[in-house]
Amino acid sequence: MTKWVIRIAIVLVLIAAAAALVAAIHGWIDGVRKEGFKEGDRAGAARVQELWDEDRAQAQAQRIADAEASARETLRRLNRQEENQREQDRLLAVARADADRARAAADSLQLRAATYLDAAGCGARSGDSAIACIREAAAAIGDALGQCGEIARGFAAEATEARARGLKCEADYDALTLKPSTP
Repeated sequence: MTKWVIRIAIVLVLIAAAAALVAAIHGWIDGVRKEGFKEGDRAGAARVQELWDEDRAQAQAQRIADAEASARETLRRLNRQEENQREQDRLLAVARADADRARAAADSLQLRAATYLDAAGCGARSGDSAIACIREAAAAIGDALGQCGEIARGFAAEATEARARGLKCEADYDALTLKPSTP
């Protein structure tokens, strides 16, 4: 019987040793797995952070590009409006010059009428009723011509100024709404 007890004891020792060996191997595998997962967690977190940083950098680059495009468009609009203002100033200067010429022409007409009256002798013989009538008529014609010239000058100046304002307004609108064609 002692042989069987020894054999059973050896088998039990071997089973206990095998169990201890299996437990040690499982412990080692669990430790490797835990360390491996920790490394994997860190690597995954680093990859997520890297992707997030790339997205943020791309978004920031897009915002910068959008801001630069907006600044270029604003500069284009401002430059176009400055050009529009210069053109309006030029048209208004032309209108003022036209008005000055119209005023000079009206003054010239009044001076001619007065010269014709003096040449006709209306100033010397004011007692003559026919001459007085001619004098009054010529004076009235001279005044009427002067008034016509002044009215025409006013209409021309208003029309030219209104046209200049309208052209500037239209050009400003176009500058704000139309994109320039790129070759």
